Amino acid sequence: MKDLFISDIETNTPVDSIFIIESPVLKNGGRIGKYIICTLSDRTGKISCRIWGRSQGGAEEVERVYNILNSNEGLPFRIEGESETYNNELLVKVTDGVGNLNLPEDTGSLSPGDFEYTPYDTKRSRAGITSCILKIEDPSIRGFVGSVIGDADGFFDKPAARKKHHAFRGGLALHTLEVTEIAITASGQMGSVKFDTDILIAGAILHDIGKCKSFDQKGFGFSANASYSLLGHITPAIGMTERYRDLIDESVYEQILHIIQSHHGPYGEIKPQTIEAWTVHFADNMSATIHEVSDDISKIGPGDTGWGENVGGPVFRPGINKKPEYL
Repeated sequence: MKDLFISDIETNTPVDSIFIIESPVLKNGGRIGKYIICTLSDRTGKISCRIWGRSQGGAEEVERVYNILNSNEGLPFRIEGESETYNNELLVKVTDGVGNLNLPEDTGSLSPGDFEYTPYDTKRSRAGITSCILKIEDPSIRGFVGSVIGDADGFFDKPAARKKHHAFRGGLALHTLEVTEIAITASGQMGSVKFDTDILIAGAILHDIGKCKSFDQKGFGFSANASYSLLGHITPAIGMTERYRDLIDESVYEQILHIIQSHHGPYGEIKPQTIEAWTVHFADNMSATIHEVSDDISKIGPGDTGWGENVGGPVFRPGINKKPEYL
């Protein structure tokens, strides 16, 4: 039975419990040798972890453990180490406890409720996205979007990313809802600009739909599959939407598809060329970036400055400690 949760961990204390392993990365520390950085999660949240291994094991042991963790991402492992604060961030350090990482724990003896982490009620995301779909006035476009969403396996359960923003159960739907609501709000505040709100809403809801193909359920979590890096999420999105393209006019489909293909803005192969495409790009960037900053700030104490791993720069947490409503 799990008796130590991430929310219970304090600095400079022993840690010995079972956690989900996420996003393992093998690092070369130069003089200090190879080590693994990863994220631990349970139902109460997430925490960074550094796995150094035993002094006698050397780089070979660390590499072997990395291969085990990488092929079993999303499964529970026993983590034995200690907590510490580094650069104002609380994290877990594993040295001698690396010997526990040869095999994942048997999920049959564990309670899923102890490990399934989401900071947001997925039912609220479902209701919010349904409400946004109903705002589409054209019945053919509304039916098209509803059909694609209805056929998108795991849309309301899967994460939006392997790490960084919305990397938790239900994160894809939450990110989609935020992008859509930001885009709708922006169009409503700019009365001097004429938007096609039906296409705007459709493109916002479907902009990341291809990510449904990027993650598979594994243990109590989700693991990125081969298509995550081999195909990305735009190519699968094209296939998912093409099934229902006959439901709408071809020119409408092309505009929605343009939003999907160009939502990365100047960084993508296809650059936005319509008002709706640019609006979805900025809404997407806002939702992702603000969550990345929020996650980085949550790892440091009130009044502290730390290094934001997600944003790649310094972040500051004001002394007033207020959490978002969904946390």
